[in-house]
Parts: sequence; C-alpha cells; structure tokens
Amino acid sequence: MKTEHVHAHALNQAHNDLLRDLRGLGHFIQPAEEASIVELRNRLAATYTHVCDQFCLEEQGGYLDDIQVSEPRLQRTIGELSEDHRKLLDALTQIRDDAAVARSVDDVLRHKVRAWIDRFLQHETRENDVIQDAVDSDCGAGD
Repeated sequence: MKTEHVHAHALNQAHNDLLRDLRGLGHFIQPAEEASIVELRNRLAATYTHVCDQFCLEEQGGYLDDIQVSEPRLQRTIGELSEDHRKLLDALTQIRDDAAVARSVDDVLRHKVRAWIDRFLQHETRENDVIQDAVDSDCGAGD
C-alpha cells in the first residue's frame, strides 16, 4: 500500500508540474507577449521532462496498467492512449527541434505550440473518461 501511495503522489506531482508548464506555455505564446526564443526553448524542455515523467508513471505500474488488468474490455483503448503518448512526445520533440533553429517566436511556432497543448488536453480528457468508465464499472454504476 505504501508503494501505491508513493506512486500516486509522484503521479500527482508530475501532473501538477505539467499543468503549470502548460498554463505558462499558453500564456507565453500569446501574440501580445514579447516572447524570447530562448525562454520558449527552456519552457518546452521543462514541459517535455514533465510529460515524460507523467506518461511513465501512468504506464509503468500506473493506473493504465491497473485498468488493463481490472477491465480487460478497455485494453484496446488503453493501448490507443499509450500510442497517443508516443505521438504526443514525437510532436513535442518536433516543436522543440523547430524552436532550436528558430530565430524568434513567430506565429507559426505559436500555432504549433497551441495546437500541441490543445491535443494534449484532449488526450487528458479521453484518459479521464476511460478512468471514469473503469471506476463506474468497478463500483457498479449504471446497474
């Protein structure tokens, strides 16, 4: 039980760190903001680290593993969420690569960052829906 508590705490911390990153990135890329490309690179690097932490904690002995065991009917969906993790990381890597060679934060880069944030938030919503489905099933909701 202690290990589960530590894991849950680590996942909560990673999630909070990532949400803070996303809020900061979202504000930072607003057109009215005077955005430094160096600062954007630093923010993207921090976000990448926190995304990796969160995805690792979700997948490796985390609640996605637990749901697959307790709700075999959701295995395909969990597999899709795990694949989405890889796609989100690949897309963020591409944005980081673009920022690495950019001279300034232009509208194209802002759009890429905003689109990635939106895609990540959609992914989180889907994960939350799957978790809720598993909890409802476990608790007998809808019986």
